[in-house]
Amino acid sequence: MSSDDSSSDSDSDSDIEEEESMKDMVRKMYIAVKDQKKLLKTVIKKQDTLTEKFTALEGQVGKIDIQLVEQGKSLEFVHSELKDLKLSHDGTQRKQSEIARAVDGHQTVVSELRDQINALERKSKDKSLRLVGYDETAEENPSEVVSKILKEKFDMEVQVETAFRAGKSKNVAGKVHPRHLVFKVCKVEDKWQILQKKREALKDVNYFIVEDLTKSDLDYKAACKTTIDEARRQGKTCRFRNGKWFINGQMYRVDIDQQQNNARRDMETTPQRPGAAGQTTGETG
Repeated sequence: MSSDDSSSDSDSDSDIEEEESMKDMVRKMYIAVKDQKKLLKTVIKKQDTLTEKFTALEGQVGKIDIQLVEQGKSLEFVHSELKDLKLSHDGTQRKQSEIARAVDGHQTVVSELRDQINALERKSKDKSLRLVGYDETAEENPSEVVSKILKEKFDMEVQVETAFRAGKSKNVAGKVHPRHLVFKVCKVEDKWQILQKKREALKDVNYFIVEDLTKSDLDYKAACKTTIDEARRQGKTCRFRNGKWFINGQMYRVDIDQQQNNARRDMETTPQRPGAAGQTTGETG
């Protein structure tokens, strides 16, 4: 073999190796490009996903903005309503104050009228007394009954202007209790003399005489019962005159509301004796 042939074979092998090397390089580049395309597709897919999420998030933000605007409008409406309610409440309070003042004024007028009516009624009873517990008969003459008692028990010749039985008979434990006998004498002096003598004059009988009080005076007197009973236990002299209590000659000023509460409590806890209700509490002194 000549040297030229050997050189030709060597060049041919070298070309083949170079060609194989180029092919291998191309194949690697193809694989690399293919991997890059796959990676690019993955990135594009993720980007699309992020874009969708961003779009959805942007939509939610838009909805929140709309809700915030609506809530702002609602808050403005509520604030306006509260302002109107406050104005209405202030107006109502002013009206209530005006009504309260008017009621106080009316109550004052009513109280004054009640006092005036009570004074007139008291004046109409200034000579009247009540005989309590005296047996009642169908044939009795009330004026004669009173005159007889005053003459026999009080040793008094008193002119009786009017006399009558008042109220309804009471049946307590099967026993009928007689009605009060209301009588009116002609002179105020006779009335007070009877009241002064009654305790001694009627100490041996089961009936008694009391002042004929108005409903208002009777309620007031009964309301003071607890205080007056305590004063009497202490040996003090108690007298009821013209709707007022006098203890040892001094007028007793009382918190009537407190005394009425005390009286109600006493009535709830203390059994009443027959005939103790009503005008029997009008006994003077």
